[in-house]
Amino acid sequence: MPQSKRRSLWSMIFEQLKSTLILVLIVAAGLAAFLEGSYIDAAIILGIVIINTIIGVLQEYKTERTLEHLKNLLTPQARVMRDGKMQIISATDVVPGDILLIDEGEKIVADARLIVSGGLRVNQAILTGESVAQEKNTYIIADSTPLSDRTNMIYQGTTVAAGSGQAVVVATGAYTELGHISGMVGQIQDEVNPFSQKLEDFSRRIAIIITILCLFIVAVLLFEGGAFSHSFLVAVSLAVSAIPE
Repeated sequence: MPQSKRRSLWSMIFEQLKSTLILVLIVAAGLAAFLEGSYIDAAIILGIVIINTIIGVLQEYKTERTLEHLKNLLTPQARVMRDGKMQIISATDVVPGDILLIDEGEKIVADARLIVSGGLRVNQAILTGESVAQEKNTYIIADSTPLSDRTNMIYQGTTVAAGSGQAVVVATGAYTELGHISGMVGQIQDEVNPFSQKLEDFSRRIAIIITILCLFIVAVLLFEGGAFSHSFLVAVSLAVSAIPE
């Protein structure tokens, strides 16, 4: 499986706090506390930030655990035929061309084409979502056959529900169907998807509009003779209420 560096808790927290609107809330809390001594208001605002951060970190953690689970599905050992003899080797040593021997209860360590099937049924829920084990055979099928209907193929990470068989390994590690899924999960963590990018751009626009309105409100209140600290706090309060958290 492709390996990716696990992010620290602090990096996850920083990822949540660098949002433009979150930064506006933090600044608002500071101004409420230091300009007017409104510590209760500041605590409420910071509470919103903390709750938002906790939810975001938990979602990130769940995603990383899913990725780790996919990587740990690789069985430590496998039975293969080499030089006409059955050998037990590490699953990481299995290579394309090996004859994989499988039996009931075993997890399959590679994608392979069946050459012998003895009442073989495989649970492929991790790939297809189907809870019922699929019956496998050695019949030839079309190349365009969907993964869930490829009855002559077995896949890494799936489990033998019944029977036994032999299969020629065609893909291992990152090149298996499970490896492709793991790789996509990793990319989701490492790359900013278009939706997140658009959401961040929208947040920046909202922050700019709110800032302009706040400055306008401060200017109006000062023009009418209001105290600067009070005028600024009123503007900040309006800004906080306008942020869609």
